[in-house]
Amino acid sequence: MPSVARLARSIVVLAALAACSAAPSRHELAQGERDSMAAIAIVVAPEPRTYSVVNLGNPAFALALVGGIFAAADQDQKQAKLSAALRAERFSVRQTLGATLAARLAANGYRTRLVDGAWQEKDGRYLLRTDLIADGADGADAVLVVTPVSAGFVAPAPASDYVPAVTVHVRLLGADGRTELYRAIHAAGWQPGHTSGWRFTPASQHFGDFQALMEKPAVSAEALAASAAAVAASIAKDLVRP
Repeated sequence: MPSVARLARSIVVLAALAACSAAPSRHELAQGERDSMAAIAIVVAPEPRTYSVVNLGNPAFALALVGGIFAAADQDQKQAKLSAALRAERFSVRQTLGATLAARLAANGYRTRLVDGAWQEKDGRYLLRTDLIADGADGADAVLVVTPVSAGFVAPAPASDYVPAVTVHVRLLGADGRTELYRAIHAAGWQPGHTSGWRFTPASQHFGDFQALMEKPAVSAEALAASAAAVAASIAKDLVRP
């Protein structure tokens, strides 16, 4: 049933975030690896199909299948409208993350290069063919793999504002594309409870409701770009050279 499919899609973001919060979230970069790296290739996952609009306080999701289907249909419509508005403003979370990371890491003294990866979409998420990374990262000492888990706007409670939220899973791999040197989860705007070891940056802007998001799409795009840039800055700070 299409309505059931909508309900399933509406909880993909929350399930992914829950999986991230339950998984081991950090593997620190060893000082020896940090000292020996001069060039980093950056691989960012493809642009999401839609940007999320999630109201975690919506009581309809607590009403089992029937209420959840109606809530999911409403959420689908909002996400489609917002995604179209953000793209009309030429916003791209992929481009923002990549460009900001390249600039920040270059400021830290690294040589940086954005490269394409062999991504495969599965169950609404992108997975990277790590066995093919080395082919496109010639000359790099390490490959930074950046995978947005969620990007959009979240209202954490029934009476709370929407905040621009971006959550990214990041791994730094050796030049072979397989050896893991660093792993972390970075979030800006919102993070689920009971997370351990996440790097988190609070949101600088809030929107009272969905209508406020749509009234000035340029402002909404700027707010989401600011959260993406904050995540990129947080990643670069983890990799700063002494």
